[in-house]
Amino acid sequence: MLSRTKKICLSTVLVALLSCISSKAQESGSTFVFEYGVEWGYTATVFRSSYLNYISPQTGSRVDVRDAKASFKSNGLIKAYAGVELGRYWNADLFAGYCGIYEGRNMIPVSLRVSLFPKGRGHGSMKIFAEGGVNFGTTFRSKAVPHARIGFGGRIELARREAGDWTVSASATLDHPAEMQDDINHRKVDESMLLKSDVIYAGITLSMSLNFK
Repeated sequence: MLSRTKKICLSTVLVALLSCISSKAQESGSTFVFEYGVEWGYTATVFRSSYLNYISPQTGSRVDVRDAKASFKSNGLIKAYAGVELGRYWNADLFAGYCGIYEGRNMIPVSLRVSLFPKGRGHGSMKIFAEGGVNFGTTFRSKAVPHARIGFGGRIELARREAGDWTVSASATLDHPAEMQDDINHRKVDESMLLKSDVIYAGITLSMSLNFK
């Protein structure tokens, strides 16, 4: 799991970011509007980089393996979110849900997304956003791992208090699997032999969301 120091640092950064956006909104006389919604989408994982260090079951020696390659895998995501509109230009939302990041690797993401509408929020408006947080594994022994997304999108006003958003984004996740496949030496490495496992997944996500306020 994330160390206590890392949790404190992450919390401090998130609080500072929200405080900064809040102060900017208050300086311009903006109001806060609560919002919530659901997001769903498709992620194409296109790149995988791994570092693997383990004890060989045959020789008892340490094996060090690095691998990086283009690797296409299809995954889905669904998230619920709640947050605030900060004036005409900013949104800050907390997301949680369920997603796949690679073949056979599903996780529970919890993240903060900050969005900017450069020309103001409204029908046909465009936005850019940045998102960061942690992915929790679906088993108790899984580690919480960091992930991030950046992207752009647009808004379609459906009614006075309902809207639909679309987004295109690039994402990255740093994972530490308890079991790995050594593709170079053609063997499966289980947790008892594993000393270190770092995997970075990068992908492109297309998503839609319904927003209520």
